[in-house]
Amino acid sequence: MGDHKYARARIEVRTSLPSCDAMTLATRVAEATRVTGWKYNKKVAVRLVETSPTRATFEIGQKRPLLVFDVHVGDVEQGSWLVSEITGYTTTQDTIGGFIPAGAKNMEGYPWYRQFMVNLAATVGSADPASTVTMVEREA
Repeated sequence: MGDHKYARARIEVRTSLPSCDAMTLATRVAEATRVTGWKYNKKVAVRLVETSPTRATFEIGQKRPLLVFDVHVGDVEQGSWLVSEITGYTTTQDTIGGFIPAGAKNMEGYPWYRQFMVNLAATVGSADPASTVTMVEREA
């Protein structure tokens, strides 16, 4: 997938925490992520759908997945790394008269994914102030 401007959005973390702790933090943060505002559906949630020691898959949605992302972790000398990646998404586009495209496509579920990245950066920073966190929304 590379057709949407946010398709390669991700968070990259380097921390002194063990990889199992980094994965636990990411899972807790994902499942607690909420987006507020009148235009956001309060019933949309982030759910863990598959897990292993080095990867977790999450779905953002209500009755159907709007966006799917993975979190990968690994060990490095004196700590671990963590990176997220979008692996599936749906888009919508406003139209005029039901036919003529009006504006850019919207990535459904992206506000929740973005909030997850912001929340994870803050949580990792609190747990390990020496960590480095990079959030990428769009490739240059």
